[in-house]
Amino acid sequence: MLLDDVFSLARRVAPRGTGLRWPVPRVRSQVTPDLARTDACRASIATDVLCLAPTRALDHEVAPVVVGGVLNRVAECDPVPVVVVLSLQHTPEIDDRACEGLIELHYRLRANGVRLYVGALRSPVFERLRAAGVVARLGVDAVWPSLQTAMLAAYGELAGPAVVTREVVAALELRMVALPL
Repeated sequence: MLLDDVFSLARRVAPRGTGLRWPVPRVRSQVTPDLARTDACRASIATDVLCLAPTRALDHEVAPVVVGGVLNRVAECDPVPVVVVLSLQHTPEIDDRACEGLIELHYRLRANGVRLYVGALRSPVFERLRAAGVVARLGVDAVWPSLQTAMLAAYGELAGPAVVTREVVAALELRMVALPL
């Protein structure tokens, strides 16, 4: 109904004799994709997104090392990234100290203007993070069971339109770097 109202308004305001008909028929053109926009998208991902995958499970012993390692990697980047995606794919379960480490990492990154996203969570880890209040502190949109979903949510945080193409997904997957512990 709303669309009909828009079309009728357009018919009324269109100059007479122009032959303007709504909807305008679309003509398929043979225009090549805008390579400059694609290159700008990849450049934005390369500078604004940092994806890290710790090589060991996140537990009470490794949590301070992960916090320090992530902060060191962010400090090495020039310019500082807008978002950090942390993969917890090697973590089958998580304890209180590791939860506190994630919260500490979140606040320390946020102090530098960087947003933390967590992905690749197994079900027990996600439930533990929710019970410990980590999900509430990081934000519901920052904790994802899938790593790809976390990377796409991080991409949505970047300035500009968040149009997801195959090139964007490939560029995000290429940004994953192992964080040796």
